[in-house]
Amino acid sequence: MNKLYTRSAHLEKSSIMVEVGDTVVTGQVIAKMGNSGRSEVRHLHFELGTKTDAFDPCEMSQNFTWVHDPAQLDFQ
Repeated sequence: MNKLYTRSAHLEKSSIMVEVGDTVVTGQVIAKMGNSGRSEVRHLHFELGTKTDAFDPCEMSQNFTWVHDPAQLDFQ
């Protein structure tokens, strides 16, 4: 079975306030936006995705098998 993962990028260095596997709630600050990588302005890159093969959530630059449109997911 595929698991749903999240990914955030371009965060301010050393601003991450959660650990891999933490449960977060609506409105909780998890990090601060930054301007890392190949970006020109401060912004947040956020993805929801699934992975069909091995996935290490601590490794950088891994592709998801499928990136989901959050508006299409049925969260209850």
